[in-house]
Amino acid sequence: MERRAIAWRMIWSPCLRSASACLLLALATCAAGPRAPAAPRTPGEELIAIESSPGPFCGRCETLKLTASSTGQVWIERGYWAGEYSIWQVRRRRVRVTPERFAQLREHLRPHRPQGELLLDRPEACSYFEDDAGEVRVEWRGGGGDSRLRYDFGCDGDTRRAMADALRRAPRPLGIHGLRALPGYR
Repeated sequence: MERRAIAWRMIWSPCLRSASACLLLALATCAAGPRAPAAPRTPGEELIAIESSPGPFCGRCETLKLTASSTGQVWIERGYWAGEYSIWQVRRRRVRVTPERFAQLREHLRPHRPQGELLLDRPEACSYFEDDAGEVRVEWRGGGGDSRLRYDFGCDGDTRRAMADALRRAPRPLGIHGLRALPGYR
């Protein structure tokens, strides 16, 4: 009987420790921060989501996903490589800004908001295209219809400079400390 108990502990004890570790990992992932809503939660609410992706020679390869609501809530998710490109780190946080700050963001991006969808992220959409630049995706939800813009910073760099600069500085109107531009840009 004693040998069976020892054998059972030898077999099941690591499995239980493993299950505990998996449970702790799952809880830590949930506690890593709040995720942004995919759609407006109330009638009249607007969301603007801005997501950046770095080019292929990016070092830390930092990414940013920012979702701002007309209610003043802002969800921020930053990702980057830690160590020797072996561990992808994600940090999430939620902050509040005034609805006026959200209105400033909306106005900052208004000249570049397409009717429907505008995809400027591939060579065939541009007269000149460099494939080693980063990309930004902006989605507007609510507030008079949904729109989507995908822009690769290598697309018509000279003729689209005003749009590229406005997109790079998109976080600035929100006035969030440490968040003045997309990663990789000043």
